[in-house]
Amino acid sequence: MSNRGRAKAKAYPAVMHRHTKESRRAEREKVGPLSQLVVQPKTKSRYEESYEKFCKFHQLRKDRNSFELEKVDDLASSYIEFLWEDGAPKSEASYALAALQFFQPQTKNRLVWAWKLVKTWNQIELPNRATPLSPEILLAMAGQAFKWKQFRFGWLLVVGFGAFLRTSELVQLKRKEVVLPQTLKNNEAVLMLDTTKGTKKNFLPIDKVVLEEKLPIQALNFLCQGLQPGDSLSQLSNSQFRLLFKDILEALHLDGMGYMPYSLRRGGVTSAFRQGVPLDTLVTQGRWQHIPTARIYIDAGLQALTTISHPPKTLSRCAALRAHFRSVSQTGARGKKAMP
Repeated sequence: MSNRGRAKAKAYPAVMHRHTKESRRAEREKVGPLSQLVVQPKTKSRYEESYEKFCKFHQLRKDRNSFELEKVDDLASSYIEFLWEDGAPKSEASYALAALQFFQPQTKNRLVWAWKLVKTWNQIELPNRATPLSPEILLAMAGQAFKWKQFRFGWLLVVGFGAFLRTSELVQLKRKEVVLPQTLKNNEAVLMLDTTKGTKKNFLPIDKVVLEEKLPIQALNFLCQGLQPGDSLSQLSNSQFRLLFKDILEALHLDGMGYMPYSLRRGGVTSAFRQGVPLDTLVTQGRWQHIPTARIYIDAGLQALTTISHPPKTLSRCAALRAHFRSVSQTGARGKKAMP
């Protein structure tokens, strides 16, 4: 079963154990019925959509008694074959089986052949990975953001690249999760992330990221100015962030090359490795559980970078935008004058 379908990776709301029945009841009322906590609302909505399609395909009622358990694996397998032949994304196959098991729990462990087909699909069809950003392209994108007076977005790109942040982590990063150098004894900034993939999967209170490079720390200092503890550094929704990222790629004629917001994390890790940062340091900073997983991730990024080729027009524009970024971000009078 894919990670998308695993309800156990959900971040459950914390409920304190109390010593009296009344206090326990009050605590549990805060989070609602257990049936509403099995999966997140967004996941349940996706399950409902997938389950609706499955039932419609086989002309089945959605109630529990309409499924013959002896035939359910055949029904699921034929639906997976249909999705494969119809050109559906492979995530739709995993969601379909996960949704079937969610709404029809009695089908669990009876979809052996259907899950085998999904596994085969995953082995055959390689994922569409985000192209890693190079430091040169990153600074050009930040320079374009500065040209558009989107200073917060430009600095946000620098933080995401330098801290190896996932897109949701970057967009949702709050002021209270950032410890700036002036509050520490050394020249480090620390991100204390409490809503990440790692905290959800491993039930950890926080994920810690330490930053020592000057440019990401400079970016954090700018982004944190004037914010309240609960304010997000991005001041953007996920969709707004992605749209602006896409617009900048188009302005640099980089659209169609596989760059996505996740390219920040892939590019940051790959760039750090190329600059000689030890693998064990990257594993800690990138918050991987296993070194072999990180090694595969980095090797794939290095290989992808060797295949990237930009046209001369794009290279020339990127060089000019990098120069603009440096002129605006420098600490001299010229840079201060350009900043809001």
